[in-house]
Amino acid sequence: MWRIVTIHQDIYGSGKDHSDTDGMILRTQLTPIFDKYDVDVVLQGHDHTYSRSKLLHSDGQAHGTYEFQLNEKGDDYDWEHVFNTQTKEKIALEPEAGNVAAQEALTAFQNDNHCYTLDDVQGSTVTNPEGTLYMTSNSATGSKYYELIAAQQDYIAERSQNWLPSYSVIGISDSTFRIDTYQILDNGQTEKIDDTFTIVKN
Repeated sequence: MWRIVTIHQDIYGSGKDHSDTDGMILRTQLTPIFDKYDVDVVLQGHDHTYSRSKLLHSDGQAHGTYEFQLNEKGDDYDWEHVFNTQTKEKIALEPEAGNVAAQEALTAFQNDNHCYTLDDVQGSTVTNPEGTLYMTSNSATGSKYYELIAAQQDYIAERSQNWLPSYSVIGISDSTFRIDTYQILDNGQTEKIDDTFTIVKN
């Protein structure tokens, strides 16, 4: 049996806009749940870039929990700060230059969300892995793209942003999960942007 989750937020993505800020706030809550229920694959969006994670699972440690709260007017969320629900600390996602305390708080937030362990698997076909695969899709319509974050994270196996529409095709049997990802060229032709990735269960 395969267990596949689809969510909007890319908790393990590689886009510049979200992957190291608001995209990560659900990691500490969701990663242990995905482990508990043996989730095989998580299909994500939000960052409008393509990325495929390595196989990863929770580190089993205690971590903080975070959320976004409404702004002072109450008409939208305060997207510039993340709130630690345990310490009640408000953390600026883009601290002002020279604000050492704010930068230290952001670094602590990012370190706390390093709540995963990488499986020791290699190659594009893996058999009976312990961890979960996280895929972030780019824009299939080509209506909106984001840049990749400058430094590729250690949990990312492959990533791409060629400013072209892309999509993935999934094939599932009793024993295999297979995913192929393509981009659409200006001439309408398609080409693969990643190796076929296959999970085998036997």
